[in-house]
Amino acid sequence: MVEGSTLTTWAIIKNALYVPAFFLGMSMHSFSILFAFIVLDMITGIWRVYVLQGGEAIKSRHAINGLVSKMLFIVIPLIIAYMGKGMGVDLTALATGCLGLLIASTGYSVIGNIYTIRTGSAVVEFDAVRFILVRIRDLLDKLTVDKNNRC
Repeated sequence: MVEGSTLTTWAIIKNALYVPAFFLGMSMHSFSILFAFIVLDMITGIWRVYVLQGGEAIKSRHAINGLVSKMLFIVIPLIIAYMGKGMGVDLTALATGCLGLLIASTGYSVIGNIYTIRTGSAVVEFDAVRFILVRIRDLLDKLTVDKNNRC
């Protein structure tokens, strides 16, 4: 290790997330963007709650639950790609598309939070995770069930 440098928990987590993406040939840059948007979404989301409901509405349990659920966003594209590898089907393009959709959705959420902070009125958000999970289920149904609905 280089003199004066420290290995932080953050560095370990970040690099641990890069390794699976690297082996799949997916863009680590895109994963970094998604992670940055997730952090920004958490910050602006807490601020949005403060603006709409006041400081007493901000609870650590809600923040932790939100952070964990958003961090799980990052693994969805990896799960899709590795699921395809396990099934012998190349789903890397689907995983990359899901990653792009998650980036767009999280960016949209940040913009919505900023709008709400600025105007004081909430905006309806698009639930990308639900959209992706429904599409994945539909695709898996097509890949695993024959025309006679038998496995």
